[in-house]
Amino acid sequence: MLPRERWQMFLVTPSTLLRWHRELVVRRWIYPRTGRGRRLDGHVVELVVRLARENPRCG
Repeated sequence: MLPRERWQMFLVTPSTLLRWHRELVVRRWIYPRTGRGRRLDGHVVELVVRLARENPRCG
């Protein structure tokens, strides 16, 4: 922690630096949805759920 009287040596305020960091984290870890991906047929979903119920120890 730097004493407040030495803050003049910086070109930006600590709050600006923290804001930049928050924005960087948001840009890095939150990805926009692309709308891609496949929709599975209902029969396939039912089959997978049934197999998972019947074989609880399998993956």
